[in-house]
Formats: sequence, structure tokens, C-alpha cells
Amino acid sequence: MVIVGNSQRNFAVAYHRQMEDGTILNFTAIDDPANPTHIMRDDEGSVWNVFGIAVSGPRAGESLSKTRSFASYWFAFVAFFPDAEIHFNAT
Repeated sequence: MVIVGNSQRNFAVAYHRQMEDGTILNFTAIDDPANPTHIMRDDEGSVWNVFGIAVSGPRAGESLSKTRSFASYWFAFVAFFPDAEIHFNAT
């Protein structure tokens, strides 16, 4: 799964990384002041918005499927998922 959020806008959302065709995408956070809802790019070159929709690139128009998720403190989450990693764009 990929979890993205924004502390200034106070949100987080989780999506499955595996697409219907079986491809598992890897994501990198992006900061696009001209399009603040465009929040990540996958390893194939598509840009995705906060709603889980590819807005450009080879997967334009495709959607990520949402996960069943909930808000939690990090210490509680990592107790159940010890291999979890945090990635952020420190711009």
C-alpha cells in the first residue's frame, strides 16, 4: 500500500499499490505548487492526485483502489507492521 498525507492540510489517505493488471507501482512524493492535489509520481512516470487518479503519464485516467484504513499513532502502527517505512518530501 501507499499512504500519503499533508500535515498542513491535515489529511492522510491509503491506497493499494497493485493495479488490476497485477503491476505493483512504487511512488515518490512530489510538490507541485501549480497543482497542489498532484501529490505523487509512480515509477512508470504517471502523476497521481490525492484522489488516487492518474492525471498524466502512461496510466492517465486509471485509479488506485482504496484500502480499508484508519488513523493511528505511529507507535501503534509500527507495532503491527514492523517493516513499515516513512518517506517524505522535505521541501
